[in-house]
Order: sequence, then structure tokens, then C-alpha cells
Amino acid sequence: MAVDLWRLPGPHTFVQTVANRVISGSNVVILWPANAPQGFDDALRTVELCGRYYCETRANDDRTPIDSIYTAVLGSVPVDAATTARSLAQDERLRGALVHAPRVCDTNTGLWRRFLQDYAEAVRSVDVGERMGIILEMASGQVPFAPTPDVTLDVMKWDDCADECDAYILATLILRGKTTSPKKRAFVAEVVSRLALWDLELVEAMCGVDEATVAAPQEFLRTWACKRGWDTCAELGWESGAVYGMDGNRVLHSAYLAVRDAEALDRRVWSAQAGIYLPWIEERRVQLLPRLQAFVSLPVELDDGKFERLQDLSIGQLAFVLRGAGIDARTRRTIERLREARNLLAHLQPLSAWLALHEDLIG
Repeated sequence: MAVDLWRLPGPHTFVQTVANRVISGSNVVILWPANAPQGFDDALRTVELCGRYYCETRANDDRTPIDSIYTAVLGSVPVDAATTARSLAQDERLRGALVHAPRVCDTNTGLWRRFLQDYAEAVRSVDVGERMGIILEMASGQVPFAPTPDVTLDVMKWDDCADECDAYILATLILRGKTTSPKKRAFVAEVVSRLALWDLELVEAMCGVDEATVAAPQEFLRTWACKRGWDTCAELGWESGAVYGMDGNRVLHSAYLAVRDAEALDRRVWSAQAGIYLPWIEERRVQLLPRLQAFVSLPVELDDGKFERLQDLSIGQLAFVLRGAGIDARTRRTIERLREARNLLAHLQPLSAWLALHEDLIG
């Protein structure tokens, strides 16, 4: 199922924020990490620009920024074209335009940075509603050369913009057409969103593999890290795509953990499984009680207390009390698997793929 990533809450808010800043009279430089989501230009065309008209130019050819802007807005460079950022800001033919330069090439980085700083200062004297706005995108390797923010120049990073909620929505939309059971879809969506976090490309990839790989994703994530070159780097920053801001914290990518901190990855897998399986285990326990009441004499006295009601016994306590009882083998195996899963999760250990996908837990 094809899903427009930029319609997800986080990405959509980012695009609208960029547009709002231009509408309010600022210019914007966007800094992208490696492996950033594609399609920002298409998304920008769909948002409300409050009367501004969208124009796209290229910052990856030999033209100067001024010539590129004139060509984008007017179709060609006029004979009386401005020669400086200050005179460009005063050219009425450009008023109300939003000029978008999707990516600046490395050789032009310095040229565009100086131009934008000069233009941002010059445009202050123009009424907000009549200013030409500029949006420039810079790739990960150009981040150190980004211009300095100013009153009319915002520098925005793709950081703390997408999160686990976006990942979960995307996963559920992709999985909606799958033929697996609702519980298996819920399991995949929960684990994938907890592992992918902000990486929407990883969400799409993990929703395309089998459920056993999602349940035990370590090898898949190690391969993902190798494809991105993270297995050979001891320290990686935001520009690499391996580190991201979420709720004021710096979070490491799950694939990076797969090659650098396997225990931390296992804790993340456990967190995803615990959030969905512990309630399910309790549901299955309650469903079994009518079958078990004939085999338990109440009250039950155990080392941790006296229990007057059958429903107050945990799955582990039920397994203990029912030792030697004449319950059928199928029910006994179910209780044992539920007990095993509950004990593993209680001790912060992730379930194996076999146990996680067993019908006693997820059927």
C-alpha cells in the first residue's frame, strides 16, 4: 500500500512550519541528515501558502543564486536584473514568490550561504507581505557550512520531527491490506514502530518482511546498519542519520544498536513486546479460568498469601496450583507457555520468535 509519508502528523507539521515561516516573512534553510525522507518538494506544493506562488529552482548548476532565482520566477534573467542581494530584495517583479531550491551542490554551498545571509539582511526593509521568500535545502555533508540564523533567516533541522506515533500510523496503514490476523498485525505494528522510531524508511522495510524477522530483528537490523555504513564508524552524529532528537533526548537508531550495543537493542525489543504481550497474557489467563475452576479448591494458600478468588491468581500461581491436576494436555501446555512468556518479560528478556508467534499467545 502506497502511503504519503508527508501526510503523517510529524512530517506534515514540519512542512507547514516551514511554509508558515516564509509566510511570516522569513527565509528558511533546511538541514537534512543522511537517509532523510524524500518528497519534501512535493509536500511543500500541497500546503497553504497564503497567496504566495511556488517556484522551484536548482542550486546545483553554474548559475549564481540571483540568476537561478530570476529564472525560476520569471523564466529567464532580465536585462535589468539585480546584481546584489539588496537590489534583488527591492525588485517588485519577484514580490510574493516562494523560491524553493531543493538541494544545493557542494561547490555552491558557500555561494548560497553568503547570498542568503546578505538577502536576509536586505529583505528586512520590505513589507512582510511583499517579500520574496527562499527555502534552501542542504544535505548532511553541508551542515557545517549552514548559514547563521538571523531575524529573517531560519535554519531548521530534520530533528525531533517524526516520532514513534508517526511510525505506528505508517505501519498500521501499510499492514491494513495484509491477510494476517488482527493480533499479528498489531504485534508487527507495535514492534516495528518501537524499533524504527523516526526512521520511516525502516518502517516500510520491516513491514515487508515475515513476522519471525520482526519478532527477532537483530540480524535484519545489523544488515540495515551495514548498508548505511554504520558498522565501520565508532561514533556517529545526527548528520549520519544514526542519532535523532526525540522529546529533548538524543536517541540512537536501532540498527546502530544492532552493531554497537546488542543488549540495548534487546531491551528495546523487550519494551515493544512487553507493551503488547503482557495485556494479552492476562486476557488469555482470564479466558482460561472457567475451564480451571473445577480443578482448584478455594481458598488457596501460597507463600505470598491467601487467595479467596480464582481470578486473583497470576498465571504462574495457576501453573503451580494445577500441578498434578487432571486438566487436559492442551490446556496445560497453554498455561505453561503463558507462564514462560510472562516470566521472561518480567525479567526484562525478549521472547524468542517461536514463542512470540505461538498461537497460545497470538492466535
